[in-house]
Amino acid sequence: MRIIATAGHIDHGKSSLVNALTGIDPDRLPEERARGMTIELGFAWLDLGNGEIAGVVDVPGHERFVRHMVAGVGSVDLAMLVVAADEAIMPQTREHLAILDLLGVSHGVVALTKSDLVDADWLALVTDEVRSVLAGTSLARSEIVPCSSVTGQGIGSLREALVRALSQTPEPIDRGRPYLPIDRVFTRDGYGTVVTGTLLDGSFAVGQEVEIAPVGRVGKIRGLQSYRHRLEKVGPGRRVAVNLAATAVDDLDRGMVLCLPGSVPAVSYFDARIRAVQQEGPTPRGDGNRESIVTHNMLVSVHTGAVEVRGRVRLLDTEALKAGEEAWAQVKLERPIAALRGDRCILRIPTPARTVAGGVIVDVNPPRHKRHARGVLQRMERRLVASPEEQVTHILEQSAMTIGELVAQLGLPLQEVELALTKLAHHGDVQALGGNGQREAHASSDVEGIGAEIPARRDLSGFWTTPAWLNQVRDAGLGVLKEFHQRHPMRRGMPGEALRESVKLDRRRWNELLQSWRAENRVMVTGDLVRLPEHEVGLTADQQRRAQAWLNHLSEKPYAPPTGNELAPLDGELLQALLDQGDPVRLADGVYLRRTAFEEMRDAALAAISGDGQVTVATIRDRFQTSRKFALALLEHLDDLHLTRRLGDVRVRGSGTLGNDILRR
Repeated sequence: MRIIATAGHIDHGKSSLVNALTGIDPDRLPEERARGMTIELGFAWLDLGNGEIAGVVDVPGHERFVRHMVAGVGSVDLAMLVVAADEAIMPQTREHLAILDLLGVSHGVVALTKSDLVDADWLALVTDEVRSVLAGTSLARSEIVPCSSVTGQGIGSLREALVRALSQTPEPIDRGRPYLPIDRVFTRDGYGTVVTGTLLDGSFAVGQEVEIAPVGRVGKIRGLQSYRHRLEKVGPGRRVAVNLAATAVDDLDRGMVLCLPGSVPAVSYFDARIRAVQQEGPTPRGDGNRESIVTHNMLVSVHTGAVEVRGRVRLLDTEALKAGEEAWAQVKLERPIAALRGDRCILRIPTPARTVAGGVIVDVNPPRHKRHARGVLQRMERRLVASPEEQVTHILEQSAMTIGELVAQLGLPLQEVELALTKLAHHGDVQALGGNGQREAHASSDVEGIGAEIPARRDLSGFWTTPAWLNQVRDAGLGVLKEFHQRHPMRRGMPGEALRESVKLDRRRWNELLQSWRAENRVMVTGDLVRLPEHEVGLTADQQRRAQAWLNHLSEKPYAPPTGNELAPLDGELLQALLDQGDPVRLADGVYLRRTAFEEMRDAALAAISGDGQVTVATIRDRFQTSRKFALALLEHLDDLHLTRRLGDVRVRGSGTLGNDILRR
């Protein structure tokens, strides 16, 4: 199914024309009907007469509602530019045409409405003016059709022109990544929350779990409807209404995106190649140059998909853009939005309200770039025209990612990312993190452009990255670990969580990385401590003497040793070294037991649970002739290890095993 969007100046007859073509009034709000103008997006569907149905999005013409216009045309196959023959080209005609051009809409038809109100000579003049204005835009080749919504003149010819133009538009591509920008949110009695939009990619099915990006809320599809037909599944290129379960209307808004969980990032920055509009009349304020349309650090309204958000434009290779000029820009957003590489964006200013530029997003959430840096600009140029392999490499040089994360970040079809990753892995340009992805699968010898030797596909699960990134993180992490050993020679190792934070990785990536370091014998892991293989704790003779005297002091009353001020002081580093070695065991601050005493009391507590189903503080106190203080500290320590679980005043068996009885530090 294809999507047609109207465009054009206010009161040039867009909604009336849609009604004449489809028999459906797209003005759905009472206020719209009363005022005779479209305020919100309107929707209808057109029987093309060849067995196909096209969706029609009617957009507002008034400059106050251009944001709705951008939401309507950002995902269309064909634009129907409406120009009233009695008024010809008007300000919003030019702005809508500029937006279509910046969004890359390259297929269109021009409807010269109200042709019944003018004579043939005037109609010819208006037709010439329209052709002149279209010249140099993406719609320069559009067919121009005179028509009248009142008399019906030319409506059949307009339908035929739309069919011809649609036959030249490419079919929607299913990249396997459902992506639906939400342009309406409402409730319906008996159904609950409903969102609508154009499904740009992938497919949705009833019962499927989905996410609302960028807020990360998860819901489930209760029902699907397209042009009043209930569906079990819907594919790309269709207008669709989605009935969501477990999702409140107050949690949703226009501009959010319905997608698969984790597939679309929350974007606060993006890089873009932008072009200033070709615009007549006065130009915006800025650097004093009246010809400048976009200036560095300009505040703008950013439109992409159905979302509108304030942002600031950092021009990276110039100070200002004049009409028609292009530049690299980094846009900082006031709040996160859902967006992908390859999405189109429009930039507008509020005073005077108008479109100033637009372009294509080439990277999302990039680092802040230094301006006028040749290396940065060269990388961005390469990114714009890069092959899938180059794009994958660029991303993986900065982090480790799953294939799903790569698809979301790059905006490429899943199959292209899989093939690129397979080829790169075959040549050693990327590698799996933690040992995944080494199993060979089927070979693909029918893929064009790879050459005679087609690498066998691999298991692409897990995280992938480049050798350079792995080396960088390894050098940084092992350097931190070496420095820790130098500062704390008596400690057995560095807490793994502290080491993870030093290399700034989330726990999933860190676990895979640590696994690979262990497999390569780069580190040793004991409990939650990490150390270099060559590191050994060595105590001087004096330290050994003081440590042994302190331990002997604990052994004098093994089940109720001295605590706090009763206990002889011991240097903090020396005490930590003993704890790292596992003897003594710290139950709580200032409360220690020798390892043998702790294990005896632990085993007794677990045996009591096995025999009686529970153990109490009194049981341990009486069994070992100790105080309530030690019995309670022991059981709370076992709770922390998940060996026991408290139920009121008793303990029962916990979820942990003796393997959870890691050294308490």
